Amino acid sequence: MLAGYNKWQNDSIYTAANALNDAERRKDRGAFFGSIHSTLSHLIWGDRIWMSRFSGSEKPIQPNIAKSVEEVGDWIDLVEERAEMDQNILEWSKSLSEA
Repeated sequence: MLAGYNKWQNDSIYTAANALNDAERRKDRGAFFGSIHSTLSHLIWGDRIWMSRFSGSEKPIQPNIAKSVEEVGDWIDLVEERAEMDQNILEWSKSLSEA
């Protein structure tokens, strides 16, 4: 259930961010990771870290949290990576038992 909720929320966030141009997505907004793009890149990085621990999938490209904002540089790639990650999380969650 939570994996489905996660996908739904990511779809909502990416739909809103897609309405912005690249300069607006990359504008420093004073958030912890700076821009919208950097924050979304960090979230992919975080999901890669956790899924590598849970399922043995590939680890992030960037070596640490400081570089996590550079995990995915291009918007189109970020959109594709998010969709793929959400699908991987959904599939992994289906493999779990209640125990």
